[in-house]
Amino acid sequence: GLTRTLAIGTATSLAIDAIPGGVLGCGTTINADQRGNLRPQNGSCEIGAFEPKREIVGTGTAPSCAFATLQSAITNSELVSFNCPPNTTITFASTITPAHVVALDGSGQSVTLSGNNSVRHFQMNSGIPLSLWGMTLTGGNAASEGGAIRATGGLAIFNSTLSNNTAPGGGGAVYVQGQSPLTVFNSTFSGDRKSTR
Repeated sequence: GLTRTLAIGTATSLAIDAIPGGVLGCGTTINADQRGNLRPQNGSCEIGAFEPKREIVGTGTAPSCAFATLQSAITNSELVSFNCPPNTTITFASTITPAHVVALDGSGQSVTLSGNNSVRHFQMNSGIPLSLWGMTLTGGNAASEGGAIRATGGLAIFNSTLSNNTAPGGGGAVYVQGQSPLTVFNSTFSGDRKSTR
């Protein structure tokens, strides 16, 4: 759109689906958000200029909470939440580099994203922000800065844990480049380190 917009970071936000279809122009006179996404996405409209495409990873079973499912959800949506069994670990086979804004909401779940000590979790390119809510990222390992996340488009981390991530340059867990905005609230960084590669 004309101005920079961020996804609503949590699927439990009061702004999600707050305006019923047909009310206040939702889906009638206002049928797209500022970026051109169709409105409404799920029968009701969000409050604000951003109508995120949403997907849920998992159907309550461990096999449904796989890396390929997460990768597909991130590719096809902007707000990703989870329906996984307790203490689920999703092991990354490769780094995910989203082409658009993404918010991952693990609120109320116990989902761990593991880099398996071999890959970085997320590479966020210029102008593409990432938000994490209630997530755990561990075992990220990169050949350059940012073992779990390398961001050049902005990063927000809320109620999350980043642990035991490794990178040789700097930012064992996170590397935010240049003037990109960084917000961290009520989150834990533990055991993240610079490697000796």
